[in-house]
Amino acid sequence: DSLVVAAGSVVAELGVLALVPALVGACGRLGRRLPLTPRLALRDAARNRGRTAPAVSAVLAAVAGTVAVATYSVSLQAEQRFGYVPSLQPRTVALMVDAYADQGGHPEKALPALRRTVERMLPVSGERADVERVWAGGDCYAQEAVECGSIELVRPRGNECPLRGPDGARIAAGLSAAEHRDLMRTPRCVDYGIGSSIIGDIEDSTVVGDARLLRNYIGLRDPAAERALAEGRPVLLNPAYARGGRLTLKITGLHSGPTGPRPDQKPTRVSLDTYTAPDSYADTPGIRLVLPASLAPRLGLHT
Repeated sequence: DSLVVAAGSVVAELGVLALVPALVGACGRLGRRLPLTPRLALRDAARNRGRTAPAVSAVLAAVAGTVAVATYSVSLQAEQRFGYVPSLQPRTVALMVDAYADQGGHPEKALPALRRTVERMLPVSGERADVERVWAGGDCYAQEAVECGSIELVRPRGNECPLRGPDGARIAAGLSAAEHRDLMRTPRCVDYGIGSSIIGDIEDSTVVGDARLLRNYIGLRDPAAERALAEGRPVLLNPAYARGGRLTLKITGLHSGPTGPRPDQKPTRVSLDTYTAPDSYADTPGIRLVLPASLAPRLGLHT
């Protein structure tokens, strides 16, 4: 417990400060075995304990404070490195354009010029992958909207993270820091510890893309995955949402009306055949499901 450690450090420091006069006297008695210069210095310090003890105490307090701050800083950096979660795939550059920025403007028309600028200013190589966001019902990015729908990947029963269950606290208490981190990076648990990504939050992790997105950003170079998109089937990156080669989407559409957001209808659940990627792709920053462009309209979704 950090509070116990802090309290123990304060008590130890006070104890050392209280012992300073006795320690100064002991050093003075040992000084007779030293050469002339240190012997005179220790003898003078021992004879004037009332002056020496406060000075030594001040130095000890300053050193202890410096060590405490340095220890906290190093520990904080180590903790951040230990729990680091990337917001973008390594060796990639993301150019994000909000089509509804600037009060209904159309900055997406500037995309070609923006791409040329990025390619000129940064060491960009390889093919480009375009990503389209997808939504249900009203568009929450529209100027007049106050709410939007949701697209949720439904987790099959039995695929829940063990740390989120009733025995989660007990399981966590029996794990080391490394074991806890490794468990949180498994497909069943990875989405509970993820924050926002440059591409989007975990709630917005369903996107529309093609084979270039699989190869260039996700790093999934499997002909079977590319064939699935070409056939109109989605590619699922986190196998914790699949069972028997199928996934379930819960689609809730909302529109902004005069009295506030209203649902289009009851949430619908859609079961789809899917290509499921290996476990190593489950923590791909910002993306959990890639829909082919032909599938989104069939599901009543907008891009």
